[in-house]
Amino acid sequence: MLVRSGPRSALLVGFGVGGIWMGRLADRCGLMWPLLLGALCQGAGYVASGLSGGIWSFTIAQGLLVGTWAVRLPSGRDGRL
Repeated sequence: MLVRSGPRSALLVGFGVGGIWMGRLADRCGLMWPLLLGALCQGAGYVASGLSGGIWSFTIAQGLLVGTWAVRLPSGRDGRL
């Protein structure tokens, strides 16, 4: 079942870990640098996922590059920044 659940699980774990890292970076530097870094790493992660030769390289690309560096913008209760 690694074919289906492995890459998705790595992506979701990366979201959890990366959310903490990127939140701390946003608190220190503001939003511009985490957004720029996240966009570059996510783009590289999707390219690496597309060029992966096997399930393990796909899982690593999804978990480390796409998941960990993903940026979710903070929003208040009303949906504004």
